Amino acid sequence: MRHTMLKRLGIGLLGAAAALGTVAAPGASAGAGPSTCPTKPAPVRIATGQAFGAGQRLTSGDTALTMQSDGNLVQYLVRPDCQNGPVLWASNTYGNPGAYAIMQSDGNFVVYRAGGAGALWSSGTWNQSGATASLDGGALRVHNGTGVSWQDVSGYLPAHDADNNPLPQVSSRLQPGFQMGNGSWAESGSVWLVQQNDGNLVLYRKRDGAALWSTNTWGHPGAHTDVTSAGRLEVAQNGSQVWAEGAPPVPGSYLQVQDDANVVLYRPNATSSADALWSTGTYGKG
Repeated sequence: MRHTMLKRLGIGLLGAAAALGTVAAPGASAGAGPSTCPTKPAPVRIATGQAFGAGQRLTSGDTALTMQSDGNLVQYLVRPDCQNGPVLWASNTYGNPGAYAIMQSDGNFVVYRAGGAGALWSSGTWNQSGATASLDGGALRVHNGTGVSWQDVSGYLPAHDADNNPLPQVSSRLQPGFQMGNGSWAESGSVWLVQQNDGNLVLYRKRDGAALWSTNTWGHPGAHTDVTSAGRLEVAQNGSQVWAEGAPPVPGSYLQVQDDANVVLYRPNATSSADALWSTGTYGKG
């Protein structure tokens, strides 16, 4: 997969309407089946001193780290058929066939040109002897003796308990007060909602990786998605709104990623589709 996956998706494909469209009850299921792809539980350790070469792939939970033949080190979400899905993070070292990655004994995680002829990218964590690397919880990390010294920007949006403590599972709901940052995702049984590194919020179908909807906000790196205290779903960059749905805001509203492939903004304490304020209009497309 070339680096073009990280660029904006075509306007014609992603020209989704902001009107409500058909919705189901909150959390309604379309009967999506479980993944049959065998994946290792997180975390998966990356061996120190061992080259991670072209064609090699590590899987951890819903994600895979792949050293591509074009020299790009890329983290993907994994489809139920085990194929690579949406991109979460990349070293952007494409155009260097034969490049490889290695976790060095000095603590630096580095992508080198073929044959070791110069570094293309690194985690910048040298002089940390004994540090290790892992693929864990949707993030690529370098660990030193006291904690995490570097990690990529990806990771799942965690579910929360009644006291707002994070749970070790991917959430299907975005509540006010929480954000989806670069490379993070929420999911249902049929779709992923991904906040891409280019600033675009994209809904992907799990079974084939097809993009179903987008805010079309590419070109805003570092943007995040949240439900504001006023109850408005927005994509913002550096404190400035770059996109928002058009429904009248209702404080306490939340965003639900549903098994029927629809993403719906609901009034607080919603009990039926009558409480829906806005949706992606992708019901039944999973």
